[in-house]
Amino acid sequence: MCGVCCTHVSISSKLPDGAQFEKPAGIKCKYLTDNNLCGVWGDKQKQPNVCRNIQPMNSLCRFDLRGVEDGKKQHIEYLQQLEKLTSP
Repeated sequence: MCGVCCTHVSISSKLPDGAQFEKPAGIKCKYLTDNNLCGVWGDKQKQPNVCRNIQPMNSLCRFDLRGVEDGKKQHIEYLQQLEKLTSP
C-alpha cells in the first residue's frame, strides 16, 4: 500500500461516535502506520466514514505499470486536482 490517499486528501468526516475527524490535505493521517497501512482499517469506531468508502483503482494504485516514483507522482497530481475541484 502506498498511503498516498492518507496523506494528500483532506478529510472532514464524522466518526461513528459522532466526533468530527479533520485532516488537511498534505498532512499524514494520524492513523497511517510506518508501513503505510491504515492503523484503524475496519475499526467501525475509529475509521472515518469517507475512508471506508475509498476503493483502490487500478489506474491509480498499480504503480508497477509505470514504476513506483512515476506512479506516485501521477497519483499525487490527480488527488491534488480532485482536492482543488472539490474545495468549497
